[in-house]
Amino acid sequence: MAAFIMAVGILGLTMLQTYSIRSQTSGKSVDIAVQVAQQILDQAEMLGRNSVVSSRAGVAPPTLSPNYFGTAAITQTFSAAGLPVATGAYFTAVITPTTVPGATATGVVAPITGMGGIALLSVTVSWTESVNRAGATTTRNLTLNRRINYANS
Repeated sequence: MAAFIMAVGILGLTMLQTYSIRSQTSGKSVDIAVQVAQQILDQAEMLGRNSVVSSRAGVAPPTLSPNYFGTAAITQTFSAAGLPVATGAYFTAVITPTTVPGATATGVVAPITGMGGIALLSVTVSWTESVNRAGATTTRNLTLNRRINYANS
């Protein structure tokens, strides 16, 4: 009888360990997805600030690549470690720019007065992971938003 109770206890501990590993893997994926989204938003903010600084200096802002302040959505792919990749992507980030109506960029001066603006960038990072006992995959999404000041090139 004691051996049966001990076997049930060990089985319970094994299941607990399995759930712990799955949760840790899932948490790590969320952490990397947040880092990917913040990296994209930080890069867009840097490009926006550079365009405003160029404008203040009276120089046409550099061409933005990628153009986070256009009208088209941009898709970028990343590895499981959060590094940009062309193939074998684990994370897919979709950047959706939206111009804030009636907003003009602060500090934008000649030669492009009035051509700047404020964009609301929405970055949605998607990935697929196994989260249940049957091993079925689930697509997870994480979205971060940021308003960014920019000047057009």
